[in-house]
Amino acid sequence: MTLSRPARDLQKLLERIAPYRGRDEVFRDLMFIWAASLRLPVDTDPALARERQAALSRFKESDRRTIGMGLDLLIEALEEGPQDVLGPIYMDLGLGSKELGQFFTPNPLTRLMAELVAPEDSNDGPRAISDPACGSGGTFLAEAARHIEAGRNPAMRMAVHGIDVSRTAILMCYIQLTLWNIPAELVVGNAITLEVREIWRTPSLIRPELRLAS
Repeated sequence: MTLSRPARDLQKLLERIAPYRGRDEVFRDLMFIWAASLRLPVDTDPALARERQAALSRFKESDRRTIGMGLDLLIEALEEGPQDVLGPIYMDLGLGSKELGQFFTPNPLTRLMAELVAPEDSNDGPRAISDPACGSGGTFLAEAARHIEAGRNPAMRMAVHGIDVSRTAILMCYIQLTLWNIPAELVVGNAITLEVREIWRTPSLIRPELRLAS
């Protein structure tokens, strides 16, 4: 997949930040820091704030200054339209887990899937969309893009529920859906065994009035 200029810049930043640590650990901490930073304004969970501070403390001061720059680059990349930016970068960095069978579906394929399974659209309100192995959220973002191109507000037309065994994948999904203001409940767990380890709810799910801002 060809990355946009801001996505390429983000990948370069992720490649060079905190070279004194393992790349997988750096990526995992960054995803948590960004996700927690987006969640805390609407969910003032002290445990979440403490974990965020602990993650930040694992970076040197010079690297901490670039963390916000990375999120700015992601926002710029997503401004081109709803699409999975983080999944392809994750795979390009060689962080995919063979043990978990991780493979992030390319954006053109998720968009084709969204078009093929699209229901007859109506004005009956939000329609539930679920993915039991949601990864970084490509399926949801493709559906959001479909609504936008049809002139509809995806925040008012989508009710998302996603599950993945990987916390990092759920954090990637949470960040990207939050930045596109999609109401979603995302579960770190196992759809087969019904295990639930952690739940992340996007701001527009917690505060429905935010959906009108899309």
